[in-house]
Amino acid sequence: MNRTLFGTVVRGFVALSAAWSFRPAFLPAQDLDTTKAVQLVPVTVTATREARDPFGVPAPVTILDSTKILERSPNNAADPFRDLPGLDINGTGPNQTRPTIRGQRGQRVLLLEDGIRVANSRRQSDFGEIPSLVDGADVKQVEVVRGPMSVLYGSDAIGGAVNLITRSPTYGMPGTSARGAVGYTYGSAGDLSKVFGNLAGRSGGLGFMAGGSYRDAGNYTVPPGSFGNITLNDKTYLYDSKVRDWSVNGYLGYRLSSGHGFFAKYETYGADHAGFGYVDPTLLSQPGQPPQPLIQILYPDQRYWKTSVGYNSPRLNGLILDRIDVTTYYSSNKRHLTNNIGIPEPAGPGSSITINSWNFTDVGTVGFRAEAKKVLGRHLLTYGVDYFRDHSNNTDSSLTTLTGFAPGPPILIPDSAPSVPNASLRSIGVFAQGEIRFLERASVILGARYQNVNRQTRDTPNLSAPLVDNTQGTVVGTANAIFGITSSLNLIGALGRGFRSPNLVESFFSGPVPEANPPAIQIANPALKPETNLEFDLGARYRTSRVSAEAWYFNNTIHDGIRTGATGDTVSGLPVFQNQNVAQLRYQGVELGVEGQVVGGFSAGASYTYLSSKDVLKPNDPIGDTYPHKVGVTATYRHPNGRFWAEYGFRFNAKQTNIPPGTNPIGNVLPGFTVHNLQGGVRLYDRGRFRPELNVAILNLADALYAETANQSFFRPEPRRQVRVGVVTTF
Repeated sequence: MNRTLFGTVVRGFVALSAAWSFRPAFLPAQDLDTTKAVQLVPVTVTATREARDPFGVPAPVTILDSTKILERSPNNAADPFRDLPGLDINGTGPNQTRPTIRGQRGQRVLLLEDGIRVANSRRQSDFGEIPSLVDGADVKQVEVVRGPMSVLYGSDAIGGAVNLITRSPTYGMPGTSARGAVGYTYGSAGDLSKVFGNLAGRSGGLGFMAGGSYRDAGNYTVPPGSFGNITLNDKTYLYDSKVRDWSVNGYLGYRLSSGHGFFAKYETYGADHAGFGYVDPTLLSQPGQPPQPLIQILYPDQRYWKTSVGYNSPRLNGLILDRIDVTTYYSSNKRHLTNNIGIPEPAGPGSSITINSWNFTDVGTVGFRAEAKKVLGRHLLTYGVDYFRDHSNNTDSSLTTLTGFAPGPPILIPDSAPSVPNASLRSIGVFAQGEIRFLERASVILGARYQNVNRQTRDTPNLSAPLVDNTQGTVVGTANAIFGITSSLNLIGALGRGFRSPNLVESFFSGPVPEANPPAIQIANPALKPETNLEFDLGARYRTSRVSAEAWYFNNTIHDGIRTGATGDTVSGLPVFQNQNVAQLRYQGVELGVEGQVVGGFSAGASYTYLSSKDVLKPNDPIGDTYPHKVGVTATYRHPNGRFWAEYGFRFNAKQTNIPPGTNPIGNVLPGFTVHNLQGGVRLYDRGRFRPELNVAILNLADALYAETANQSFFRPEPRRQVRVGVVTTF
């Protein structure tokens, strides 16, 4: 980043920065009460594995509390990331959006539920697992750590970690009680309709909770307008943006008078008719240019369930530990995937290539995490071990149709070879992290982890590739420091090394890649090495009773970065690519934020993010697919007694020029855009336990045609102006 821009950013700090993640949080008075909100200091556990005020955490963290989630009625936990500094989303539709942190996405961002990984090794590396596997109505808080978190959580946390913290009942106290909530959300985009409810209670040491939701949404429409080289003359459907999904969860816990506790939890999620979304390619073709291909990626169905049991004790007072938490779990993830690719005129007018492929994947995961803590005077030691094993079975079939390549009828090429062999990925790691407090306002956190990962293929029907048994070990570490200049100002420095082991798809996939533009064929590379990174963060936090602000500079360099490169060969007229450890990728940027009370119930906030990306070894090879600059501004009013609130906000994403030329129907520049939103809510009744609340949002107020920056290269625009209404009440 040049000095002029850095100086401009610093001088503009007071006027720009953090909105959501840096404002005071509103948390439920207790977990059983899903709507009554009281202003409390937010608490985070993800960054340090110890509950604490984020103001004193020596790492860049973002928190979405329960009130923020309730008021916005997001489609899933990643939905609000669009407006947060340093964060973004990839994907479209109610259940397919995934998080992006500082330009990293897919398998470089670790998705957690209550500190346990949700990701599995059978997802495409660019997309990762969907947060919708965890019901949004069951999420109490979303915590994001922006930066490497491999010491505490292992592989994949190069860009950061997203921890979905779910509700649990309050129990282990005298007496009996029960409370619950029901709600309904309507969205005009695709006529989305969702109902949800939960019930929780306790009786002495016994606590229980059960909940569920059902959602149905159709394909949404996008507005007419121009975006780069694309012009839509009328409202247009984004096909495969629909979904019908549901979830059910249950929790049972028991706490002894001594403080020892046990719990069991079951959760399940199902989805039908979900897809990545696409616009009719004939509407994207430009005069004088080759017609655009049809690229349809559809999940006809997905079924996921998970069972976990755990034990914790906060009062052991042992020689080597004072507290221990142990969780074991098993999950099953079964899904069908259909790819339909149509390439018009590859060999001139009248010719075409059509590739239809069908995949079924069945991934079973078993794992555990054991974590202990020991207080040593003013210091704290956290250490433990974690393990998981993904066991993947896979069947595939495809039909390639070549038309116009030779006289006579079309040439049909069937294939029943799986794109990924039956395989497993086993990972075990040991970690330790110590917090050393030198002074009341100064502390250092030092941590290290050793991880051993094994990838192993098995005999697979219709596949003759040699069997692979590959084991790799990686050591990572972190050093974080925080120093309080005053009680209102903290300075933070962090240096961390993370890693990401190649997953089963990256290592063993062979077949068509529909999300490539243009479509291509990929071949396996079992010899891939882990990616590692080294990231440096320097930040400051300022907080008084009326103003809160943060500023961060980060520099993240990924070594042995896995990138897909052309081999020079072709198959059925399509170029052949292969994953390779060829890149040294550097991402650096600035995140600024400020929010403060103006007068009465009025507050204002602003955020700014700058992000620069570069392939160090190939500086002329562009790698940018997210924003270089993002600005957000909000103005909010909250009634003093909390009866109603209203907020206006806008977000500006700057254009991206750092893309490969000639690969995008939009053009060689991904355009910038501005989005305006208007939101508000009112508590309809406030007596006793029955407290209905109504929240309304008008999104994309200006009805602009745009696509989130990560969705532009594979053009998937956002919905036209939409209304979202949520009603929830406790009882």
